[in-house]
Amino acid sequence: MAKFGKREVDSGKRKVDSEQASLFGSQQSENRIPLSLDLLLQLWHESFIINTYPSTVEADFDRIRGEKLTKEFFEWWKREERTVIGIEKGFSLPLGDQLIKGRFDRVEELPDGTLRVIDFKTVGPRTQEQVNQDLQLSVYAMAARQEFNKTVSELVMLFLVDTKLIEVTSERGEGELKTAAKTISLL
Repeated sequence: MAKFGKREVDSGKRKVDSEQASLFGSQQSENRIPLSLDLLLQLWHESFIINTYPSTVEADFDRIRGEKLTKEFFEWWKREERTVIGIEKGFSLPLGDQLIKGRFDRVEELPDGTLRVIDFKTVGPRTQEQVNQDLQLSVYAMAARQEFNKTVSELVMLFLVDTKLIEVTSERGEGELKTAAKTISLL
């Protein structure tokens, strides 16, 4: 993700704060490469490791599946301007006597100043009801509010499965976050 994050930031399409930018190294404009589908597919092919597969048929199947997912992801990515403020950013969230440590896959700041937390998944998609009740997303909402001192208005599970991308969006109210914190304290 760090390699993609750098390309995303360097493309000039995505904005990122100075702390996040330091994760990607220098941001000198002469080194910027515009992010394109062709570039993403090139990166996919360069990083695909074929010798871990029992046969070339299986490797070709996954390579083609990955190409399709890359295309789906690129379409999702370019549909709106995104201000990325965290990629693979760690957090520590104190809840009662417990300290929960984790890592956000991706955090974006929306035009209204609130946050969108995105959790990438490579398992089968969940229903809207399952995502609405997901404890992990509640933890992300509490942690993002603490880490960035901003309201979290969107929680997204982005499922990358087979050859398509499925986005399921949710939100958490204050009461739901208190219930999640109480549930965690009982674990």
